[in-house]
Amino acid sequence: MTTTTESHSTARLDWPLNARLAALHCPRTDEHVVSDGEDEVAQPAGSYVTLIYPEVVGDFVYFRNDLKVAAAGGDPDDLSDIELLLDQVPLSEVPMVYELRTSGMACGPVSNRLWVGFDLAGGTT
Repeated sequence: MTTTTESHSTARLDWPLNARLAALHCPRTDEHVVSDGEDEVAQPAGSYVTLIYPEVVGDFVYFRNDLKVAAAGGDPDDLSDIELLLDQVPLSEVPMVYELRTSGMACGPVSNRLWVGFDLAGGTT
């Protein structure tokens, strides 16, 4: 499912809970951005990556500095609501956000999400 808001486009990808997460690559450069669980990927993984936010961590693994300042209005501690942030902050001229979602049953319902943002108009170094 893909949705578009005024600030970004989101591709929501549902992933089976027990399935191994596939490695995620940049749609512009094919650079390896998110690990498949085997190896760590140094961040920023590529010049087009704007953010990486794993829900399980509850904080950004990577958030491009210029966007961090714009998003927080100078207050870097005010970045806890990723969905609100994505709706309010213009990430770039051509932003793309992948939201990978897992859900299932363990000892009750469990779910997790991972957001990875890209600036498809042009990266920074």
